Amino acid sequence: MKRLLIIDLGAVWGGQEIYSRALAQQLSKRGWSVTCLSPHQKHETVGVSFKRIDFRYSAFLKLIPFVYQISKTHNIVHFNGIRAIYLSALLFSRVPFVGTKHLPYVTLERPTLKSRLARITSAFVFHRLKWLISISEQTLVELPSHVQSHSSVILNGVADMGPPDFSRSNRSVLNVCFVGRFVEHKGIMRLLEAVNIAHCHGISVQLLLAGGGPLENDARSFVFEHNLCEVVDFLGYVDSPGEVYRASDLCCLPSLHEGLPLSLLEAMSAGCALLGHDIPGVRDVIRHGVNGVLTEVTPDAIAVAFMELASDRVYLDDLRKNARQDYEQKWQLDRMVDETEAVYRRVINA
Repeated sequence: MKRLLIIDLGAVWGGQEIYSRALAQQLSKRGWSVTCLSPHQKHETVGVSFKRIDFRYSAFLKLIPFVYQISKTHNIVHFNGIRAIYLSALLFSRVPFVGTKHLPYVTLERPTLKSRLARITSAFVFHRLKWLISISEQTLVELPSHVQSHSSVILNGVADMGPPDFSRSNRSVLNVCFVGRFVEHKGIMRLLEAVNIAHCHGISVQLLLAGGGPLENDARSFVFEHNLCEVVDFLGYVDSPGEVYRASDLCCLPSLHEGLPLSLLEAMSAGCALLGHDIPGVRDVIRHGVNGVLTEVTPDAIAVAFMELASDRVYLDDLRKNARQDYEQKWQLDRMVDETEAVYRRVINA
């Protein structure tokens, strides 16, 4: 039996962790014996052996002998995310290592000392990987050429959140959703400002917010201060956001940087049109005027898009239908798992 060890050290439950959980579940169904090391209990799923570990960098030295011992009983080890790849750089093993890099170093935000150091040390960080998977071209092209020589791009895929509902009982309201963490780079406050602008212009927008995080109190205060309590619904963290997407016409993700956002792919599967900023990762998913709208990085630009979509339901419905078609043609989970499994087999047989 093929034995796979997945190591995920993500500090929060988000796209990176959803990615590794989906791989573990699907490969288990395909006959792999899968063990997942993670701080997240959600990785404990049917058919997957789960062991909870500490994700903090301070625990790395303790993790090294533990991971070394458990890796010896597997055919391949998949380090998911840059934090886990850092761990791989410190391990010596005859078992082949594969890693997935989810986020680019280059963003629209001001570069930090941490991001500069990460890029400089990337040659060392990836040196023990037999193969590197990047989820978009942007996360690959910024790496040294010798790393790219044993790398490939495998676009994200997601489970189907459908069936889409292309008929709305209330077509006078633009139903918008946001699914993600309430952190600065995700643009949650910029989104709320845009909703307020649209509301002040008499546009009926209903916003569903699924998630939470450091900016939740700021978001709630903004909603209260601007009398948006009847316009914005805080849903908290949602394990299965399919109902959120299916209740929405439009999924908005006004991030400043992304790898290749799973929330947009999930939204497409449920028949949502998309709205985001014209940045790497997001522009890989949103085809402007076809399945969604790309805007400048301002609340005013988002608000203008809301107004245009609310006033032209035919256009909005076309975007929604095209989004669903794009999902079916390009972003399905089985395609991602097929391509990842092919990498495993190539590395094991090398």
